[in-house]
Amino acid sequence: MMTYELTTRQEQAFQILNDPAVTDVLFGGAKGPGKSWFLCWWAWWLTKQIIKQFNLQPTDTPPHIGFIGRKQSVDFTMTTLQTWQEIIPRASYTIKGATDRHPKHILIEGRAAIDFGGFDRQETVNKFNSAEYVFIGVDQAEELTQDDVSILRASRRMKLGGKQLRYKGLFTANPAPSWLKPEFIDAPPPQNRFVQALPSDNPHLPTTYIGILQEAFKHRPELLQAYLYGSWSSVEGPNQIIKSQWLVDAKIRRPQEYLRTYLVCDPAGEGDDECVIYLMHDSEIAEKVILPYCKTTQISNCLARLSRQNDNCMAVVECIGADLGFGVLSELQELEVPTIRYNPAGASKQPEKYVNLRAEAWDTAAKALCEGMLPQSNSLLTMASSYITLETQLCVPTYKFAGAKMQIEAKKDIKKRLGRSPDHADTFIMALWAWPQIKSSKQARKEQNDLAALSERYASPFSMR
Repeated sequence: MMTYELTTRQEQAFQILNDPAVTDVLFGGAKGPGKSWFLCWWAWWLTKQIIKQFNLQPTDTPPHIGFIGRKQSVDFTMTTLQTWQEIIPRASYTIKGATDRHPKHILIEGRAAIDFGGFDRQETVNKFNSAEYVFIGVDQAEELTQDDVSILRASRRMKLGGKQLRYKGLFTANPAPSWLKPEFIDAPPPQNRFVQALPSDNPHLPTTYIGILQEAFKHRPELLQAYLYGSWSSVEGPNQIIKSQWLVDAKIRRPQEYLRTYLVCDPAGEGDDECVIYLMHDSEIAEKVILPYCKTTQISNCLARLSRQNDNCMAVVECIGADLGFGVLSELQELEVPTIRYNPAGASKQPEKYVNLRAEAWDTAAKALCEGMLPQSNSLLTMASSYITLETQLCVPTYKFAGAKMQIEAKKDIKKRLGRSPDHADTFIMALWAWPQIKSSKQARKEQNDLAALSERYASPFSMR
């Protein structure tokens, strides 16, 4: 058995996990800080504390009080479980096979058990629906979707001796585009905490470890920044359509007087989606309205009101066939609001390059952000606390090629990885797509004045012809 004292960062994570106000902790964010070691030690320590607190006795039917695992069960067995066997006293546990009620588990002193496994086995996932745990621990949590984690989190409901316990969750991860960044780093709720730990924080590593990392990833500086220094912005994949650095660069560009005012709306397609409405000044978000899944009349009335308040400006609405957007579009036309239809599933104007209009819109927006071609400095970063959701969603989708045509990652797949529909990002992309089609305020006023003068001229009985 290999043992050592907790590192400073592990001790910090341990203290935070003991805080009654904290439910979930993300620990790590780099290679080599002792993530798996800490997860195994914490699960064992917490189980021992619960055994002592409730005076649990050896029994043939011990309570299964926790779960630890990884996305792939074989990865857990080959890595995390090996770490467990190296550091936990052999005399204190027995590894057991799966039963009708439980996955494979580690029996601690015959008094309590910790289930373990992966999310790649459907029988294991199915058991989460009926399982009742006190704590959960996931190694390399960036591999999981938020749906995976939601099922596991919902299992924390066990009572012992009729008492409700403090339910806890420990997640370890390397930096990666995933649900972890918004939940633990960008804008975490108060019950979530992130404890960054780097290889330089772990005195138990070989003295050559950092040099090994530097040599191994010298051809991939972005991965070296992530694995050595814990940079979450450096690990964006080569097939990521929009990079976070482009949004950072957009913040420092000098703004100009805006030319176009218009509305964009992505109606909620399902009950858990959001209806996002932006009032745009060029590429600036001047006002934001978020509606839950609701009737079309609520959406169209909101858009009509905002349009009237802004010189009867244009409203751009996502509409795919006879969906919710079609109802909104029809009602706006009845209310005499000028409209543009955005159909992401429709044909691109460059069919030889893009699978559909959605791919064209995302690629056009990506080029505008990358090359600094936005018509206005982008305020979504200067108002960071309000627009973190938008920033995160913009940097999640990936692309691929179907033959010679670009295709954007399916919305359902983005939703699985992100844990929610990318409604904010879709609305902003729609805005950048629509911008060239909107008449500038100066142009619109000139046409309005010319029309008024023309009407006045021909309304007079003395007008010259």
